Amino acid sequence: ATPDHLDEVQAILGVSLPKVLRRALAKVADGGFGPGAGLLSVGEIIRVTGRCRRDAAASGGWPARWLPVAELGEGTLACVILGDPAAPVVVVDPSALDDDSPQAVRPAAPSLAAWLGEWAAAPSTALPTR
Repeated sequence: ATPDHLDEVQAILGVSLPKVLRRALAKVADGGFGPGAGLLSVGEIIRVTGRCRRDAAASGGWPARWLPVAELGEGTLACVILGDPAAPVVVVDPSALDDDSPQAVRPAAPSLAAWLGEWAAAPSTALPTR
């Protein structure tokens, strides 16, 4: 992803992307690598965030600080919590948010860098097929 594409994501969503995410998308690839089905591309980040915001509008809304960065399967998303310099990662099950389920949001890693580092260090790391 180019710096202009990354700036566009920030403008459209009204958020600042964490430095680690910007660097990964600009220097490695525009999504498609990492845990789950891989990091979302800049276009997918816009699409998924918009969908989450629309779907959660009736039930109180999607927290503006949650930025989906990967789809993990079975409807769950890895989200970075914006506004925290470490950019912690949580796993969110949007379908369970309405039920106040304790499984709706659970910690995944203390930072985006740690989350990606754990994936990269895993001996069974496989590249996703898209």
